[in-house]
Amino acid sequence: MMINIKNFMIKKIVNKINYILKINFRKIFYYLRFFKNKKKSHWNVKNFDNYQEYINFQKEKTLDQNRRSKWLNDEWDEKVNYFDSIFKKLFKEINLDIKSKCLCIGARTGQEVHALQKLGFSAIGIDIVECKPLVEIGDMHNLKYSDNSFDFVFTNILDHSLYPDKSIAEIERVLKKNGHVFLQITVGEATDKYGVTEIKSEKGIIKLFKKSEIIFSKSIKHYSIAQNWEILSKKNY
Repeated sequence: MMINIKNFMIKKIVNKINYILKINFRKIFYYLRFFKNKKKSHWNVKNFDNYQEYINFQKEKTLDQNRRSKWLNDEWDEKVNYFDSIFKKLFKEINLDIKSKCLCIGARTGQEVHALQKLGFSAIGIDIVECKPLVEIGDMHNLKYSDNSFDFVFTNILDHSLYPDKSIAEIERVLKKNGHVFLQITVGEATDKYGVTEIKSEKGIIKLFKKSEIIFSKSIKHYSIAQNWEILSKKNY
């Protein structure tokens, strides 16, 4: 019994050390890239020989069965409740009509889509791997929907976009006039293993919006290690 407890404690300490090292290494590499790209507001952290290589790289995470099992089971209720909470608060502020059509980009297994549907909205998610019935296949750089199709677009995966300018342009294209875009992004920190873009300043992301006004841009308390900033915009034309 004593041996088992000792082994458990050793494993716990080793895991804690590995976590601390991982976080610190991410910080070190972020600041190295920060100084290399000091004149930029955001930059790519990985190079790909072609676009398909980038897509295949992103699919590694989305197709990971352990992750998908966690998203669909252990983390499902927690994340649905989280999205339910932030959407309720947001929609009170912008008074989103219940007849609005909503799009979630990079929705994985669809917790944010489910939360929107529970609130009564017509919503669909896209990702490079489908998860029916909530998430269909789609590419954030080349959305398959017609111009002016949605009233509300949400995404929290801009750091996984190889071309953030194209992603924002596509969002604005499919958004109706007076429609809203809600972004959750990571500012001033390293992206994760499968992230391809780091953001030094939210101002650079705001500049990518060509047809919209910014309603708010603010720091938020971390929900996860990923997002620490929110931007809400409204399309003017």
